[in-house]
Amino acid sequence: MCSAAGDSPDPVQLQLPDQRRPLVPPSGPPGAVDVVARPPPHGGKGPMNNTLRRTVGDPAWPVYLVCCALVVLGYFATPANDATNPFRIVLYCGISASAVPALLYGIKRHRPRSALPWVLLAASQLVYALADTSFYTAHYLLHIETFPFVADLFYLGHYPLIVTGLLLLINARTPRRDLPSLLDASVLGVVGALLSWLYLIEPRVHADAPGLTTAASVAYPVLDLALLAVGLRLLLGPGPRPPAFFLLVANLVAFLAADS
Repeated sequence: MCSAAGDSPDPVQLQLPDQRRPLVPPSGPPGAVDVVARPPPHGGKGPMNNTLRRTVGDPAWPVYLVCCALVVLGYFATPANDATNPFRIVLYCGISASAVPALLYGIKRHRPRSALPWVLLAASQLVYALADTSFYTAHYLLHIETFPFVADLFYLGHYPLIVTGLLLLINARTPRRDLPSLLDASVLGVVGALLSWLYLIEPRVHADAPGLTTAASVAYPVLDLALLAVGLRLLLGPGPRPPAFFLLVANLVAFLAADS
């Protein structure tokens, strides 16, 4: 009961909370009850989520890598024989071809100021996927072991695309001339050229083989050297290093290691 003379204040009428909205900690003075649901700060993303997004960037590429790793595991878990070779070829060439839509998605998602280098890298990967498909189909299904073959045209044809794309990417990252990193890359490139000449190129030049076979055999290490030189220039040059940079460098390292 409240007094008519105002001896004591009316009791505070507490509003029952809406069952559809969760209670949040009070923002007023002690004893007050705040029943108004407020969205969490940062648009529903906590500080840890924001830090992870700044570090990782678009979460699509880790998901893509995990999916590729699962396909690789499936490839190696499948025994190699005439019955399973078609399935293994689909898995292997599928990973190679999947990089093309992944690159195109990245271009559309991030809209780089200079998209041409990435388009050339996607084109080179498409040509490389065609080379893988033709090579493994001819080798494991048709049992054709001729060298050079149609696949070699695609393998060799992808080098100009990727080298040009990397050069444009380097120019976009460092529009000014960077002499120190250029000298460092040149020194390492010369060392790689000497080793390649001693152990890869010279033995093939002096091998007793038809001219077309010798030309194709020498073209691979020579083009690998060009790719190595450009890759070193990209790695040693200044500029930002987002996750895409390390993924690209890792791809170049894996590619050159597989070819060597």
